[in-house]
Amino acid sequence: MKLLNYELDGRTGAAAFIDGSYYDLGSWARSAGVDALSGPGPLSVDRVLSAGALELVVAGEERIAKRGEPIPEPRRLPTVLSPEKILLVAVNYAAHGSEMRSNPPAEPYVFAKFRNALVGDGGHIYIPRSSRKVDWEVELAAIIGRRCKYVDAEGALGCVAGYTIAVDVSFRDLQHGHATKGYGPNWMKGKAMDHSLPLGPWLVTADEFGDPGDVGLRLSVNGELKQDGNTRDMVFPVARLVEYLSDGMTLEPGDVISTGTPPGVGASTDGPYLKPGDVVTAEVDRIGRIECRVFMDPVLG
Repeated sequence: MKLLNYELDGRTGAAAFIDGSYYDLGSWARSAGVDALSGPGPLSVDRVLSAGALELVVAGEERIAKRGEPIPEPRRLPTVLSPEKILLVAVNYAAHGSEMRSNPPAEPYVFAKFRNALVGDGGHIYIPRSSRKVDWEVELAAIIGRRCKYVDAEGALGCVAGYTIAVDVSFRDLQHGHATKGYGPNWMKGKAMDHSLPLGPWLVTADEFGDPGDVGLRLSVNGELKQDGNTRDMVFPVARLVEYLSDGMTLEPGDVISTGTPPGVGASTDGPYLKPGDVVTAEVDRIGRIECRVFMDPVLG
């Protein structure tokens, strides 16, 4: 099943995308008497997950298509709107490590972004005033579906609600050029700027998505293919990442785990990098595609 956050004619909500059509989940929840999802305020995918209602929604797919309000194609917002944690894994494809002259780590190497980075499908990637080496990284992102901690690898995928596409926009001159000798890369400055994580177009639930261990992913800039990889080349598979991250850290519904990128990033050849007007298109098999245009940061826009 495909679930998304949307904006349409000034209102926001959550919808299901079923057989090529969009259906508002809030109208279905109210007509079906689903109390956990029919309270005041707009419904969101985040709320579906935090209420523990995902299985109910998936089981009701046919009824949603019959009783949910059909809506025209909306603007697709980020897959989740307010995740508590956005965790990303560096150097998780051996070939990407090679192009960046980095050996595969002995255990997952993790950094973070924040909600200011989130961008929906069709949204804008911003180039900050201080960077001119703005890079791309297509990634498969797992969205946590239930609260979990100290999960073993065997049970880890049971904590995943589903999957979506992420683009880890990176600012290489800030990540590496400002590094102080002995302190390594500046991960926050080089990764966590505004509008630096397109996430969408929707959540494909784990039951529909299937095995995340053999999935193709690609990225192009202005129609030119830059990345073309497969998750089978991951150093640490999704189950191991959930196991590792849940060791001492409680994962909450809606948390994002972006699982690394295949080779083909701009930094591998030191450019060309993204510039205003560029169009970035990312595709992941079994999910679809997202597309974002690049702009200079409008400061307060």
